[in-house]
Amino acid sequence: MGKKIFSIIFVFVFLICIGVIDYPFIVRLYNKQVQGQVVTEYDENTDYISDSKIEEELTKARNYNELLAANNTYAIEDGFTNRETNNQAYENILNVGGNGVMAVIEIPAIEAILPIYHGTSEESLQKGAAHLEGSSFPVGGENTHACISAHRGLPSKEMFTKLDLVSVHDVFYIRVLNQTLAYQVYDIETVTPDQIQSLKIEEGKDRVTLITCTPYGINSHRLYVHGERIPYEESLQKIEKENLWQTLLHLFQNYWWIVVNALLLLWMIILLYRFNRKENGCEKKKR
Repeated sequence: MGKKIFSIIFVFVFLICIGVIDYPFIVRLYNKQVQGQVVTEYDENTDYISDSKIEEELTKARNYNELLAANNTYAIEDGFTNRETNNQAYENILNVGGNGVMAVIEIPAIEAILPIYHGTSEESLQKGAAHLEGSSFPVGGENTHACISAHRGLPSKEMFTKLDLVSVHDVFYIRVLNQTLAYQVYDIETVTPDQIQSLKIEEGKDRVTLITCTPYGINSHRLYVHGERIPYEESLQKIEKENLWQTLLHLFQNYWWIVVNALLLLWMIILLYRFNRKENGCEKKKR
């Protein structure tokens, strides 16, 4: 009887330990699902917005961008200033859903798809990517430079955690209302938070910079991934068909912890089986 109670306690403790270990992975999957739902809602809502309303919003954003460039009012700061925006005019531009989402960023190289929120408050950064107020709205056009920040290394959210895996010549996309803009990475740099020179507008250029903290877990510097506008082609977004081994490798890279769980559970079952079989063997010998 004592060994049976021990087995029950062992299973209980073992499952608790697995639950604690798996918690960050499960929460990440949940938050990714939530972000995906926000992106889906944004795309679906856009389909119901009239062409005239879309053009009105894009015009407001373009006018805002022109003022930034023409009046030299491109007052940007570090992408993680945790600054609450009190600019109602800014918040109302591209906020057609009323939830602060202005666009969607997609980075195929790291399988990241995130909603982009107004401002770099911690609330925005906890929900997805954040547009750096004072930089251009991500609607394209000459003399624009939009800056998009997102956290890296959060235990419960992936965000821009893998941004360091993006390479020069990779392409990322911004979906804003009824248009998709393509940007090709032309430079990647690591700088201190106060180094913002490369975030400024360059005459005649249409650029977007992705920003996150680095090194991983230390966050003393900033990683800038600079992209420049290229013609959008749907064919660029299509992922080549993977063979069986590539598919299995891809699944393992994303869900390896499930495989580890299965092996640990199998190991537990084998231990319990041997433990209880040994007990039964001893009882038979006594008889």
